[in-house]
Amino acid sequence: MDDSGNIIFSSYGLNEWQCTDNYVNQILVSNDHGTTWTIVKDFGSSPTSKGMEHTGLASYYATNWSGLYGAGNGWGGKSLRGTIGRVLPTNATFYVDGNNGVDWTNFGIDHARPIKTLDYLELLDIYPGDTVVFTGTNTYSNPLIAGWSGNETDNIYLRGNTTSIFSGGNLAHIPTVAETFESAKASWNFTLNEAGGSITADTSIVHEGVQSAKIVRGSSGTTSLSLKNVATANIAENDKFYISYWVYYPDDITSSNDTTMLRMYDNANYELILQIRPLSVTHLKNEITFITPPNYATLVPSRKSLTSGTWHKVDIEAYMHTTAGYFKMYVDDNLWFLINGIKTIASGSKLNNVQFFLNQNPMTFYVDDFKFGKLPFDNRGAIDTHGYSYLDIGNFKVSGNNGALISGSNNINLHNSIFHGLTNDAIIIGGDSTALNFYHNTIFGSGRYGINAMSNAILKNNLVYESAGNDVFIGSGATLTGNNNWFKDFDKVGAGTYTDMGSTTWSGANPAFVNSEIGDFHLLTPSPLIDAGATVPGVISDFPGVTRPQGLAPDIGAYEYTPLTVTITSPTSDSTYITTSSLIDLAGNASDSASGLSSVSWSNNRGGSGIASGTTIWMASSISLSVGDNIITITATDNSGNTGEDTIAVTYTVQTPTPDQFTFTDQINVTLSTLITSNAIIVSGIEAPVAISVMGGEYAVDGGAFTSDASTVSNGASVVVRQTSSATAGITTDTVLDIGGVTDTFSVTTHAASTTPNPFVFIDQTDVALSTLITSNAIIVSGIEAPAAISVTGGEYAVDGGAFTSDASTVSNGASVVVRQTSSATAGITTDTVLDIGGVTDTFSVT
Repeated sequence: MDDSGNIIFSSYGLNEWQCTDNYVNQILVSNDHGTTWTIVKDFGSSPTSKGMEHTGLASYYATNWSGLYGAGNGWGGKSLRGTIGRVLPTNATFYVDGNNGVDWTNFGIDHARPIKTLDYLELLDIYPGDTVVFTGTNTYSNPLIAGWSGNETDNIYLRGNTTSIFSGGNLAHIPTVAETFESAKASWNFTLNEAGGSITADTSIVHEGVQSAKIVRGSSGTTSLSLKNVATANIAENDKFYISYWVYYPDDITSSNDTTMLRMYDNANYELILQIRPLSVTHLKNEITFITPPNYATLVPSRKSLTSGTWHKVDIEAYMHTTAGYFKMYVDDNLWFLINGIKTIASGSKLNNVQFFLNQNPMTFYVDDFKFGKLPFDNRGAIDTHGYSYLDIGNFKVSGNNGALISGSNNINLHNSIFHGLTNDAIIIGGDSTALNFYHNTIFGSGRYGINAMSNAILKNNLVYESAGNDVFIGSGATLTGNNNWFKDFDKVGAGTYTDMGSTTWSGANPAFVNSEIGDFHLLTPSPLIDAGATVPGVISDFPGVTRPQGLAPDIGAYEYTPLTVTITSPTSDSTYITTSSLIDLAGNASDSASGLSSVSWSNNRGGSGIASGTTIWMASSISLSVGDNIITITATDNSGNTGEDTIAVTYTVQTPTPDQFTFTDQINVTLSTLITSNAIIVSGIEAPVAISVMGGEYAVDGGAFTSDASTVSNGASVVVRQTSSATAGITTDTVLDIGGVTDTFSVTTHAASTTPNPFVFIDQTDVALSTLITSNAIIVSGIEAPAAISVTGGEYAVDGGAFTSDASTVSNGASVVVRQTSSATAGITTDTVLDIGGVTDTFSVT
């Protein structure tokens, strides 16, 4: 809002809601960092019109704070309500009574405290299944705005004087009900509900970004901002929104009439992360209040398990004083609420009444890590019970002047807190308090007393050390009953009594902190405080939330010692793992409550070591494995040299790979009895070496020596085989190569046998005797590779000295053949014998 009473929204920068004259004139929107602005709604200039009666902003101004969204009587502008998200569960019942109702602080969900309305009611956030019960007389002259169609078929049930709801012609203005989450998102966006508006849904809040609102006030009174229904048309379920809220008071900052009220609603469909950031000490109003439920118990929770569906409140009130600090609230160990730069401006100022409503169950809530500078109030503590009783105060970290002032209170538990570097006393127990218990606190370096007690109290498992005056002062008439406490001084001082119920240590040895100079009071091993405490019912965790006990017994002080641990979580959290890959990535986490982690390393018993990346979350990448078992050890080392280990047995198994089929080219018509080498084949399709063997020959790999021995071969290798061809023509011989069970045969066939002999010659004979058997010279058959046909004409033949015959037959290479005939009975006559071997002939003539 600018100085003229205009509400301004920017999709890029800070949204400003300003109100200098207690009225709202216009709503403007900028899409270009504030260079140009568009008027979305002009409410006019009169006080009545500035009440925003029909804006769809779910905003209205209550007369004397008595109406839910009542209007009139000049109150426009004093209570701007821009709403974000619904916190109540579905199927809720709302009660409305125009005559006897109360103000809107309870949302009308209590039958005994219905909402009081005047002449106007906005039923925004009514869901299908909700019920609105009218318990008195209710008449409305203005139409109902978004969120309800007024139709029972829409599953929104109305009971009571429903007829009067529509008086004044409202039936003509019944809006459409938002029945689904998607349609609800559009109707929730107040900029889209403006008549004549042209801006898009995105301009009402930055998706996954920061929406900021600054309220500037010029006079005393009540200013409030309710964050509700931030949903826009492009919001998906489970999205997150970060909303920052600056409170700025230019004047009147000490007025008792000033109250800043911040209301936050959660929604199960998306997460709202709220940050409250005061600008400076001179501009901070130290009272921030959430909507007050009808009934609540005063409580400072420290890691309380809370159930859903009920209100919970943190009362910090006057016992928080500081010049600088911050306040954190956690849900399920995640930071949920943060107040930065807390600064008090006067004694007694306070952060007051933090309240919230849980829809999810279960949730764990705790307050953690208040950190303060030196306090300006000499006689007050950073924690001041201020007369409140039944307080459970825990998980605080305090430095400054005094730590905790317990005065005028009873039934107080103070535990798991740290007080260090205080200029005065750490814990002051006033003389007017009773039923006080102090458990598991660490008090170090107090300027005077660690504990200054004027009333009775019970002390268990507390550490008090290095106090300038004395660790324990007990005033006259007071008794401290303690056990398992650890003090550096040899005894208490003061006239009061310390009753030891067992195991209290005076003149205690050094507690062995990680670094007390910088306020790190984690325990180092071997600290004498480890396992030295007694069990305290209800105290089940330490300052940061570590479960007690970690050892045989709880530790003394605010911290529970946890040994350095390292855990392998990926690829498995089991102790064994089987892989077929030669490389493995390991990942996990490590923790050290003492000095902090310095490194995480790995080693393999089969060879190899290295440093992992990261410490609390670490990864060791590409660790080489050997075939078989590999014992890999992960070692975490802290800054004090302590180590922790985790191991995993990784079995690397090599799958029997099957190579691609290979093929040799057979050879034919080769020379007899000759070494014949095959074509080269390339081994493919395997990721690891496989067996190779040969039958009926030899093989050679990548040009190496030939061998017939079995071996292994790798992917991409070049392999040839060879064999000696047959000594016989026309014979096929085989060489079989086997690679990983895949085989092929290299066949070699000699050329076909020749049956045509070399020419042969008989020597003719003359002047032989008449009628006489004449035998030729012997010829040797040569040049044939298979038996050839043999026949004779005009005589007989004999092979290798065998019997003479004239029958046709066959003869082999190298055979000795002779022919014979009977010479003529007539003188001077020539007779012929013709021998045919494979078609080659010669004539043996006898004269």
